[in-house]
Amino acid sequence: MQTKKAVANGFQRALLISCSQRKRRGPILLQAIERYDGPAFRVLRRYLRNAGDPHLRVYILSAKFGIITPRTRIPYYNVRMTTKSGRENCERNTQKLKSLL
Repeated sequence: MQTKKAVANGFQRALLISCSQRKRRGPILLQAIERYDGPAFRVLRRYLRNAGDPHLRVYILSAKFGIITPRTRIPYYNVRMTTKSGRENCERNTQKLKSLL
């Protein structure tokens, strides 16, 4: 279902993907799409590189940072999403998604 805001902004699809346990290490900040290196992120990077889909907005649910964009620069970290942390951050993440969509 498309929202008026989505259509007005020129995009019709949104993808919410969870962060991955597998991350590229290193002391410098990397864009989230480059930091996360699980299989889903490899497929996503390939898709974005090959398709260049201007109508797709990607958001990442990070265990440490909440809802972020692929371009958000993040450090290496090792935090796992748990049921408890998911519940604790549910309201904040829901509000962020509502504002983005």
